[in-house]
Amino acid sequence: MAKQNELPIIQRMYDLIQWYVPRLNKFPRNYKHSLGDRIQAQLYALLEGLIRARYAREKASLLESLNVELEVLRYQTRLCKDFELLDVRRYGHVSKLINEIGESLGGCGHARSDVALSVPIRGSIRFFQPRNTQNTRKG
Repeated sequence: MAKQNELPIIQRMYDLIQWYVPRLNKFPRNYKHSLGDRIQAQLYALLEGLIRARYAREKASLLESLNVELEVLRYQTRLCKDFELLDVRRYGHVSKLINEIGESLGGCGHARSDVALSVPIRGSIRFFQPRNTQNTRKG
């Protein structure tokens, strides 16, 4: 349930955690305590970082580091798909959620004209698309 005074990006991150953690807990043991634990820690670190950035005076460096952490989460999520821990439908759903956070995160840095980052925020980078394994040629 969204609080009215919460920033949308924090609520999106909260919703992502609520969606992702129950699925991580259902991973097979050999992935649950390695990749699953890393993703879970990454999710909580991102939420904590967003809350800290909300109250920080100098947001630029925090937002930049959060963008890097989000990129790590993207790759970890891709591994889940590649290891067949997430099917394509769930991977598509979680990709959408993470991309929405990335777009909001990218917008946070650009919304303030006095913030200048040495490295541009790449929050709108899209997930890797699943390869089409079917041959579409006819004939």
